[in-house]
Amino acid sequence: MRYAGHMDFKPGAFSATGGSARVLHLPPTFALVVPLLRRLGLTRIIDQQCPIAPRAEMTHGQVVEALIMHLLQDDRRLPMYQLQQWAEKHNLCALYGAPAQAFNDDRIGRTLDALAPMVYQLHALIVTAILSTYQLPVRAVLWDLTHILFQGAYEQSELIEAGYGHGGLHDKQIQLSLHAEAETGLPLLYKELPGATNQTPLAGGLVEELKDLLHTSDLIVVSDKAGVSYENILAYRRAGAHFVSPLQTTPAQAALVAQPPLAAFTELEYRAAGNRHERFSYYATTVTLQRAHRPGLTVSGLLIHSTQKQRTDAERRDKAIARALAAVAKVTEYLNRHRYFHRDYAQAQLDKKIRGAAQGIVGFELSGEDGQLSLRSWVDEPAREQAAHSDGRYLLIHNLEDPADEIFKLYKRQYVVEHCFRSFKSTLRVNPVWLHKQQRITALVLIWVLALTIFVLLGILAERVGLDNEPYYPKLTPRAMLEVFDYADALQITLPDHPPECQLQLSDRQLEILHALGLHDSHQLLNH
Repeated sequence: MRYAGHMDFKPGAFSATGGSARVLHLPPTFALVVPLLRRLGLTRIIDQQCPIAPRAEMTHGQVVEALIMHLLQDDRRLPMYQLQQWAEKHNLCALYGAPAQAFNDDRIGRTLDALAPMVYQLHALIVTAILSTYQLPVRAVLWDLTHILFQGAYEQSELIEAGYGHGGLHDKQIQLSLHAEAETGLPLLYKELPGATNQTPLAGGLVEELKDLLHTSDLIVVSDKAGVSYENILAYRRAGAHFVSPLQTTPAQAALVAQPPLAAFTELEYRAAGNRHERFSYYATTVTLQRAHRPGLTVSGLLIHSTQKQRTDAERRDKAIARALAAVAKVTEYLNRHRYFHRDYAQAQLDKKIRGAAQGIVGFELSGEDGQLSLRSWVDEPAREQAAHSDGRYLLIHNLEDPADEIFKLYKRQYVVEHCFRSFKSTLRVNPVWLHKQQRITALVLIWVLALTIFVLLGILAERVGLDNEPYYPKLTPRAMLEVFDYADALQITLPDHPPECQLQLSDRQLEILHALGLHDSHQLLNH
């Protein structure tokens, strides 16, 4: 253990002078997160936009700073209505000069009320500060829809609803439309949506906001299937922006996907980091999107083939066929008994079982009258071969003039923002804090997004200076970095006729990270 600061005293002389010393437990993320927030001017930005009475114990910016520290902890987070206990346990008085009582839920609620009218403006100002401070260029953005889970009672909220996310149904959630920088996943723009929302909103207004924020007109938006639509493509055209997205194909388009022979495809240079043996190839084409009573919309397309996806698709279809045949065998076993005595019931069960990838390949014939039924089944091999023509293929659409390799690399960056979401949300839940008011919910979402923004920024900075997590991983991830900072203690020395002075107690690894990131002035924040 080392001290981050320096103090001139001798132990013997110290005890003889009547001085005292005690260890202060600080918020675990303090030494890493607060210097970064101060460098970005987060507290100053919030206090300028949301001023408070001069005699207040804490500013709104300081409350937000403390909440971000709290959110970036591990799964030991307390519900937000218990932050007063957290503030007392972690000696926030040493950071802000305010007693723990200043962090009661009523005080936090007043901060949320102050933030609510300008949440998007505040996030834009902080993002601008990050882009300027760390010289981060932005050419392409990733657009995705994710969810934030809430706990507590929100009967009066129009945002928090039951909805689906990551394959599960959640009782209370908000959907978040998020644009993130394509290379790093840094959040640039967000909008909160009701929890039951199942599609990405219209692109027009969002593209204009991004252009204003980034001061550019040549913008590329990369989205998943939910982010592309006839209306969104028109919005991109009107805004002079570009897009890349996979397309959820109609049956007619799916037939076109299967047509080109594999020999007509050209191999791409891209290699997946986790599977260097997978190969991708493309076939350039065009696609026309149709809407009733509107002209067709023709866009460029890349028909992509993946060797790994080809194997996966074939295995999935074979399993579906095997399940369908097993289901037919089970119906045959039950035939003419109990409910399977009736033809209509047996027919309904067969229709229910032979679906998905097996439909059109596994055939059956149910004949006879009730009680005298017979059943035969077969596999249509020509249909199976025809289905295999689509294996490994999917369609990207775009309006770029870049080479196919560059377009595909942009699309594959989509995993960046998805990975950040998964890592950041692995244990995060937004806990209740007098959030019956709609504006307080939107303000808390802002703080959640700011915590995500800082989380991603830590990863950007660690990669920029080459920090690793050997022997486990060649790159120090934000989650691994926060695990290194799972505690923060300070030694507080009090001498007669002198104000208390604190020294952070940091490990060699913590000091190494702070120095590499240029955040080694944490101790100064305790002695203001």
